[in-house]
Amino acid sequence: MTTATTTYRPRTTPAVRTGLVLAVLLALGDVAAGITTISGDAVGTTIAVVGGLLALGTIGALPAAWRGAAWALRTVAATRLLGALTAVPAFFVDDVPAGMVLAAAVTVVVAIVVVVLVLPRGTRS
Repeated sequence: MTTATTTYRPRTTPAVRTGLVLAVLLALGDVAAGITTISGDAVGTTIAVVGGLLALGTIGALPAAWRGAAWALRTVAATRLLGALTAVPAFFVDDVPAGMVLAAAVTVVVAIVVVVLVLPRGTRS
């Protein structure tokens, strides 16, 4: 009886892995921001909780996405886009400090970069 040996070959490209690392950094930033910005304000608390849940979705899908599972890559892309949407109110509320608006802009841009890097070529259309 012979045993077949296979070598492990990652099914993700360096670009996809770069996107996944960026996605995790965004998710960790969302968790940290959520913890520090929870206040008595109902809107701020809601955004922090939603951002935290989306971050957990990103982190939860990461191991399968790292191995190249299409559903997990789509989950990471979707959760990061929805996470970026939680930053959009910073552009329209009057009393948001300029630093927070800049952070929101960076979040949105990096989330778009993540989606471009993470989604396989066949699913972008």
